[in-house]
Amino acid sequence: MIASVLRCSFLLALIAIGVTSLRANDYDLSPEQEERMKKFLPRTYAKLAKRNPVHVVSLGDSVMTMYGYGDEYNNTLLAYQTVFLNELSSQFYYPGGVRVIRPGKGKPEKLNEVVGVEITLQNLSRGGKLMFHALQPLTTQAFENKPDLVMVSFGINDATLNEGLEKYRKSLEEIIALVRANGADLLLFGPSLTVEDPPEELLALTRPYANAMREVAVANEVWFADLGDLNWFVRLDDRSAHLNAAKKEAEKRKAEEAKAQTETETGAPSPVTAPVHKSPVISPMLEQLDPDPEKRAAKLFNQVVDDYRKFFNHGEIVDWVHPDANFHRQLGKRIFKELLNGEKALPWKVSNSNLIMEGTKQCVLTYDLENTTKDEQTITLLPLVARHWKPLQAPTRLVLQPGKKTEVKITWLPRSEETFAGGMPFSDASICFSIMHANTEMVHINDIDAMIQPLAVVWDLGTRFNLENTVELQARVANTSKNPIKGTWEAAFSGQKWNGTFNAAGGEASPINLPFALPSTGATRLKGILTMTLVSEGLTYRFDRKVELSRNMGLKQEVKLVKGNPATDFGQPIDEKMPDADNPGVRFRADADSNALYLTWEVFGANMMDAPGGQPAYLIDTNIDARSYGKRLTPGATDSLRISGAAADGDGRVGALQPWVFGTGYAMFYDAKKVQAKLSSRPDGSRRISVALPRAYLYLHEWKIGNGNSQLGFNTYLSLWQKDAASPTGGAFETYFITLGGLHRDQVDALNVLELTDKPTNRWTMRLY
Repeated sequence: MIASVLRCSFLLALIAIGVTSLRANDYDLSPEQEERMKKFLPRTYAKLAKRNPVHVVSLGDSVMTMYGYGDEYNNTLLAYQTVFLNELSSQFYYPGGVRVIRPGKGKPEKLNEVVGVEITLQNLSRGGKLMFHALQPLTTQAFENKPDLVMVSFGINDATLNEGLEKYRKSLEEIIALVRANGADLLLFGPSLTVEDPPEELLALTRPYANAMREVAVANEVWFADLGDLNWFVRLDDRSAHLNAAKKEAEKRKAEEAKAQTETETGAPSPVTAPVHKSPVISPMLEQLDPDPEKRAAKLFNQVVDDYRKFFNHGEIVDWVHPDANFHRQLGKRIFKELLNGEKALPWKVSNSNLIMEGTKQCVLTYDLENTTKDEQTITLLPLVARHWKPLQAPTRLVLQPGKKTEVKITWLPRSEETFAGGMPFSDASICFSIMHANTEMVHINDIDAMIQPLAVVWDLGTRFNLENTVELQARVANTSKNPIKGTWEAAFSGQKWNGTFNAAGGEASPINLPFALPSTGATRLKGILTMTLVSEGLTYRFDRKVELSRNMGLKQEVKLVKGNPATDFGQPIDEKMPDADNPGVRFRADADSNALYLTWEVFGANMMDAPGGQPAYLIDTNIDARSYGKRLTPGATDSLRISGAAADGDGRVGALQPWVFGTGYAMFYDAKKVQAKLSSRPDGSRRISVALPRAYLYLHEWKIGNGNSQLGFNTYLSLWQKDAASPTGGAFETYFITLGGLHRDQVDALNVLELTDKPTNRWTMRLY
């Protein structure tokens, strides 16, 4: 009996030693790794080191939701941020793992049901969202459970919708401040790449946003991972590499023979050498490898695209935006390694960039490319197509000796009229170009932020509310060179013109003020291009901007909704004629009392019909900023109140209401059933959609009916399904709206003003972007 007990005790001791050894191996970090963890994740690391539970919140777009197909769809456990957390758990917990809080319908919450310390993950990511949308959950539900770590990744939708980089940076700064104010750690993940056609353009789509995130992260000492780093996923197969090696070996032998010959001639003893071929055998593969560097560069680019597209394998479904689970798995593991060990050094470095504008014809980008290794580097250059610029002329292949650098020069052409009609930068006078560099082993996209020279126009952009009579449009001519610069300028918008001169020393700016007289009667909306032309030293420069104006609305006032594409219909005349039985269209009216806000849409001349595939006949997206007057004039975001319904008379369907639906600061769980919506037919043949929104839902608003300063930010989009024989689906939704929309509809800056009075003032909202 005693021997049995001793044997059992001995076995338990061996097990304990084994477990202790395993844990020691798992938990031990190098001093450098430990310092990195303490620097970037101080709160999280302190808990991990003590093997205490950690709570994490992730905020991102559809990539972070694990948008996919089949079993992968909406399975957060397969998403890269969960893979990263599993790596973190494996490093510090034994046993343990990651548990997803409220996973998708029918999806598991944990990979393996083992008992142990856990990292819990609340994934608040939402498809189709932009960086500013992260502020919605961060000001409501994200910190309810006091997360130790917040992970943020946005940029694909920002890039697709051409969200301004200034807004992107500003939102990111607000996110950093909010997370720090709540005592949590923060990790920032730059957007991944999209590889839709044409890849030479779409590979560059998200890069300015990744570059902006990196800059903000560095400035705020927040850890950043670039999910668009091709070096993480693509390994080049340069089939000429062995030929290059053979060439170097032949040159080495030739040098040795020359040295031996010299020593023989001078009387020095000649070493015994094995016989060698005087000329290396030329491989037939050389014929396949075209000596033309441009053709070889094109083959390399195609190889990169093909290799990267392997991570978007969805069977017969083509989706070049959402990567598969294999991509997420590799990405999560790579993030973990980079967090512990730092970013892998490139064999080259880019520095000293400049961008010379040659009027409106072209621009020239220059930068220094340096070989940072001790070996000769042959580097292929592939400039990617930017949103407003396309490369005209660039070197294709450069050979750099160890430690040496050379100046690269690339000429760019404007892609279209849009380049100067609102496409030039407006705040920091710089443009981001993306250049793919590659050697025989690795490929990387360098994002080069270059300052426009010799001059740029910097605008005071944004939305301004409640303007009366005359508004001052303000700009500055920035001299971005070292030498003094002077010239003349001309500007025009909506029939009003201005002109003047500028004179600025190197690095200084000359102000421009444009007093614009607002309409006193007639039009309720204006849109178009504010042209700005500068002439200096014989060259002409253009820095135009888009402008949109809308007059404040009032209660009981009928407003015609505009039909068209709100993002692109600039410069088109607005027909203010009110729709009726003889004039097709949609008119809108709002009313209010102490109980509710009442909204009415009247549709004339449109045959409402149900869309195929079970889709509704109509969709209404309404955004309401119901903060109090003072706060409504500050930055913020809303969400859409969505209502849909069939073509037959009856109740409409009200979609789920987000806690922040009526503006930043709202945090309420709403019962959508208390929002009344109904479609009815009128005697004159029109159709009426009526909505009643309870006053209690707008609880942060002062609700002073009859006061023009008691206002709501407001916009509405009504989409009606209409037949179209030319459409492959047999029809399409036609959209009607109040404001003309150059900004995302959820931004408060995109909204018009609804005054809670039936005698609205003659005030305007202006958007300059």
